[in-house]
Amino acid sequence: MYKLPENWLSELKAKNNIVDVVSSYVKLNKTGSNYFANCPFHKEKTPSFCVNEDGQFYYCFSCHVSGDVIGFVKEYENLTFMEAVKKLALRVGMTLPSLTSDDKYAEIKKEKDTLYSLMVECARHYHNNLLTDKRASSAREYLQNRGVGLPLIKRFGLGFSVDSSEIVSFLESKGFSLEQGVKAGVLEFKNGKYSDALSERIIFPVLDILGQVVAFGGRVMGKTKFAKYKNTKETSIFSKSNNLYGINLVKKLKQTESVTSLIIVEGYMDVIALHKAGIQNVVASMGTALTSEQIRLMKRFTSNIFISYDGDSAGQNATLRGLRLLKEENADVKVLSLPEGLDPDDVIKKSGKEGYLKLIDEALPFTEFIIKNIAMKFNTDTPDGKAKFANAALEELSKLSSYSEKEVYLPLVQKISGISFDVLRRQLYDGEFVIKDINYNDNLSRDNEKAFEKAIKFILYCALTNKKFYDKSSDISSFINNDAYLEIYTLIEQFSSEGNINPSKIAEATAFKDVLEDILSNGGQGVSEENEKNYYFDCLKLVKENDDKKTIQNLFKMYNGEIDAERKKQILKEIQKLTNPSSGRRND
Repeated sequence: MYKLPENWLSELKAKNNIVDVVSSYVKLNKTGSNYFANCPFHKEKTPSFCVNEDGQFYYCFSCHVSGDVIGFVKEYENLTFMEAVKKLALRVGMTLPSLTSDDKYAEIKKEKDTLYSLMVECARHYHNNLLTDKRASSAREYLQNRGVGLPLIKRFGLGFSVDSSEIVSFLESKGFSLEQGVKAGVLEFKNGKYSDALSERIIFPVLDILGQVVAFGGRVMGKTKFAKYKNTKETSIFSKSNNLYGINLVKKLKQTESVTSLIIVEGYMDVIALHKAGIQNVVASMGTALTSEQIRLMKRFTSNIFISYDGDSAGQNATLRGLRLLKEENADVKVLSLPEGLDPDDVIKKSGKEGYLKLIDEALPFTEFIIKNIAMKFNTDTPDGKAKFANAALEELSKLSSYSEKEVYLPLVQKISGISFDVLRRQLYDGEFVIKDINYNDNLSRDNEKAFEKAIKFILYCALTNKKFYDKSSDISSFINNDAYLEIYTLIEQFSSEGNINPSKIAEATAFKDVLEDILSNGGQGVSEENEKNYYFDCLKLVKENDDKKTIQNLFKMYNGEIDAERKKQILKEIQKLTNPSSGRRND
């Protein structure tokens, strides 16, 4: 594998300031010494994506992606490492170090470049066939009958393979070897003869996210004993599990407007039909089971995903598989309920754009779809069917980590099964502990509690942002009774011996990443730079004074919960000692 010189990479990173590069993709807001934005790699309402200019790194406190400027471009653009390097080099006018002809990387790159060139030449040739060749008249008629006119033919680069041998002659005329045609998946070699892998089919070029032709899909027009659709084989430039049909057009759409959701369908014609209706935020999994790689590709644009697979049984099974995978990848997923036997193209023809948009508005959330799908498997008009449905549905609800989500969907199970809500709830929570908030009357002001928390947060903020006045010798660990703050403070102490504190290291070590994010985002809010030092020492004083208040608070809790009268008297004496100024208690 070709390896770029370290000094050249260092220069590339130095010339591409990460703040400048990231801000060309997302809007950054400066908070203290860091920059924050809504994470471009997952859906969120509050900014948790942090860019540190001093360290030249990015980190998301929610989805935990991190890296340097090359890593950001690689992930955001869905590029390979070398493609990201090239993009950044072009940005600052740097030239890549030359690659020698015997270098293995150079050989691999040269072969891939040849295949890309071959594929684009074939795509142009197929397209020209469809537009001008007399032998393509039946294909043009077929597309016309499907409502696919010239604008859509050009947008998707549709083509036609006129016979099994014509593309063979074409490739040779362009200087490509027939072995290269086989490597690209365009040609097949059988019985000692080369032939078109998609002979006499309408051709659907498959483009990757960079707009490069990487594969072809083909559809027969008449009846056949073979499958209607066929894809070229996987190659060094094409992996079906890593690609989505139409993703290049979604990327193009994003350049002009916000992509707030994506619709995933099964096939080529579904994508084209939705485009015809003016719905462009759509991709297809090309008839295969949805993969994690495809989901991550979609999540580069949005986490809000709609599944719109066919309404037949095969489509429903594919929907269920895709749903669970989307849930595992933390996507916000909903399901369009298409009428049985119809695909998105059929819905558009029957009900138009408005009918399809209505299905989007009525799309079911993951859990609701699963419960209703379970209900279809049982006869809920019978006592046995009701019980079996309830057991299966409750088993599904038990997998949810959120108590609120469980509570939201219990009424749906109750409505379908007719079983008492209390019975269902007891069965669902059997063996679980439902934690309830307990309020204590501890005679301590809520304002004091808020001031204490704010002070702790500001002290931690000063440490994490490496303020010069931060006093490493002032140990406040004994005064912190919040598990998250205490863990973060302990990690600060641990890492402070290494010099300046790097928040990304702490983020990797702590389980309280959301709290760390809140400290960095909001810990210094409302304090001007000229007042930070004085405010810091005021916070230290307040925290130490609050130690007595915390002790009193705990004693009040003990007093209120104690049954034994003698023990209550002893606790009351302790409280009086702490609250009586003449007791001699140190109050510094």
